[in-house]
Amino acid sequence: AEAVAEKVLDGLKRHQGSEIFISTRNVAKKSVLMKDPNFFSDVIIDGLAFDGGLYVPADNFPAMVAGEWQRLVEAPYTERAQVILEKCVHPIDVPAKNLREMVMRAYGQNFACSNIAPIRHLSGNQFILELFHG
Repeated sequence: AEAVAEKVLDGLKRHQGSEIFISTRNVAKKSVLMKDPNFFSDVIIDGLAFDGGLYVPADNFPAMVAGEWQRLVEAPYTERAQVILEKCVHPIDVPAKNLREMVMRAYGQNFACSNIAPIRHLSGNQFILELFHG
């Protein structure tokens, strides 16, 4: 009984303060087939939401001050991903070291372009984000 209680407490600790994720299409919230809630460890396994949308934090995106954004401008893509994900993923759900390993596996050598998702200038104030390199 004590071992079971310990597992329950560990499970509760894991999800206290953890961010919940929803679909960008927001249709999945109404689906009876969608499990609720969706923590980072759940959505990383699911990939896409049931309704085909992408998972995003249910609450507003974590706030970052101008200086934080400015520091990310010249940073490599993997570092930007790490910093932003650390603001969305509770360290009890995925410790920073593990998150870093996940980012490096996902973005390390899997892309034809070292910028991963480069922004190309078209003309004037028109730009295009290239998402086809990986």
